[in-house]
Amino acid sequence: GLGYAIVPKPMVIAFENALKLTSRPGSQVDQIVLSEFIREGHFVRHLRRMRKTHAQRRETFVTEIKKHLDDKLEVIGGSAGLHCTTILKTKQSDTELVSRLARIGIIARPLSGYYLPETKPEQRKNGLVFGFASASPQKIRHRIREMKELF
Repeated sequence: GLGYAIVPKPMVIAFENALKLTSRPGSQVDQIVLSEFIREGHFVRHLRRMRKTHAQRRETFVTEIKKHLDDKLEVIGGSAGLHCTTILKTKQSDTELVSRLARIGIIARPLSGYYLPETKPEQRKNGLVFGFASASPQKIRHRIREMKELF
């Protein structure tokens, strides 16, 4: 694989040593191409385009949840990222809902699974964590309407 890291100057040698121990060097041709890609500004343009795309998808997801499932789910968290976290407003089990959603092809993770085992039950919240990075706004709208039927 090929990747890059931006590290503080005092950490460069430590990172280089760790890489020597844990991985093989990448292809020099790939490294040169990636370096040129970054130097010419293509990577920055790609990041801007992806941020805009993902912001539109998140906005669609949040809007559709509020429109169709506001009585069932509360969207929580920030306005960035590739996932959206929701809290269940009902007494349904999030793990049960994840199974039911999977049967209709919607992948979600139960929020309850993110808690440490020692977390007290009264501190745990039932919810669903959805990824939306690969779904178009049209597909998001369609899938949320399907979710409404499932609830």
